[in-house]
This record gives sequence, C-alpha cells and structure tokens, in this order.
Amino acid sequence: KKEMLGYMGKVSGRDEDKIAKAGLTVSMKDGIPVFEEAESTLLCKKLYAGEINAKDFVDESIDSKINVQAIGNNDGTNFQLIKNVDGSTKVKVYVLDDSYQKKPYGGWGDLYIMDYETEGYVDQVENPYGGGTLYQTGYVARITPDGEVEFLESAGRTVMIEGIKGRDFVDLHKVEEVLCQCEGVTEAYAYVYYDKDNGMHVGVDVTGDTGDTGVTEADVENIKAYAREQLSPVWVPERIVCL
Repeated sequence: KKEMLGYMGKVSGRDEDKIAKAGLTVSMKDGIPVFEEAESTLLCKKLYAGEINAKDFVDESIDSKINVQAIGNNDGTNFQLIKNVDGSTKVKVYVLDDSYQKKPYGGWGDLYIMDYETEGYVDQVENPYGGGTLYQTGYVARITPDGEVEFLESAGRTVMIEGIKGRDFVDLHKVEEVLCQCEGVTEAYAYVYYDKDNGMHVGVDVTGDTGDTGVTEADVENIKAYAREQLSPVWVPERIVCL
C-alpha cells in the first residue's frame, strides 16, 4: 500500500489515469466519489461559500496568510519568481490539488499566483474562488500556519534515523537527485518506512527508460551498487521498488 501511496502522491492526474494504474475503484455515495477499497470514508458537506475580505479580519496579521510578498523560492538564492515587481508587493497565492481544490495549511500542492505572470509558468486558469487569473508556477509548495510559503525542492525533507551508532540525518531530496543520475533511472521518489520491529529505513520508488519495460528487477542491484558508491551507508536505500 505504501508503494501505491507513493505513486499517487508523485504522479499528476493531468499526465495519466493514476487512479486506474493504482488499481483503485471509484463509486458514488450520496453523489460523492469514493474509493471502494477504502476502509473508511469521510463525507463532508460545504455549508457556506463566500469571498474572504482582508478588511474584515479582526486580527490584521491574518492577511499575511493569504497575501505574501512577491519573493522567490526560499532556497537562499536571489531567484525571483515574479519579475518586475517590488519585493514588498503583496500577491495572492493558492496551493491547489489536481482538481483545483484548496490544500489545507501544511498540505503540499501546486502553487498558483493570482494576476501575476510568473517565470516559466506552466498553465493559467480562471480563478475558481473569485475574479482574476491564476498562474500555475510549476512548483510544489505549501502554506504553513504562520503564513510562510515553503517549496518542496528546499523544504524539510531531511529525516532523522536512530541507528546503533547514534542518530543519522538523511536528505531524501539528495537521495533522489543522486539516483536520478544513475544510468537508466529517470525518476526517483525517496521515503522512509518502518519494519516489523519499528526500525526506520530508506526506500525509493524508481522509474526508468531501460527498454520498453522501464526499470526492471534485474536493474535493482545495479542501482543499489551505484547508491553505495555515491551515498553514505545510512543513506543507501534498503528497499527499491520499480514502478
């Protein structure tokens, strides 16, 4: 199931029918699509919809959670996502899923900027939550409860693993970058998983271009060997799954 969840979180529904490829079955309950394989399903009903106006906030600081400064991603570089605007300019941002539904605070999704063309934007849509145009930046991001925008490429994907010799810190994004340089691998998604004794380990799902079948089981040992050459021992994935 973890492999399926990794696939569902990594692949966009705009690129392929990921529900069918994951082997899930959709049915309707009270007019709401649900997965038949789910052990439980929460059916939520929207009771009210309306535009939020910053002028009506009792706590004026809340405005920073909806409108952020027009700065670039937070990786310590001078990259600016929106060109030709003052750094203090407030812009409205949305983090949405594949169905253009808003993600909750802390939830990862596609980053959209309203009414400002961003560098290299990949799509533009009419704002479903009011007037204006939303520009899809091509970045995966989240809005934290304190109003910060974090980008997946530079956000907290470093995990701590307790070992016999003490604590080790694994940068999952770096593991992905290294494995994508291995011959035949085109994509890699790193994660952590627990064994039956509650031990934490690194796992990676990979796809590749080695022939019509992509990465095969026969390639796994070569990928592991490459990882052992390029990564510190604790970073080497113990589980590699070919998608």
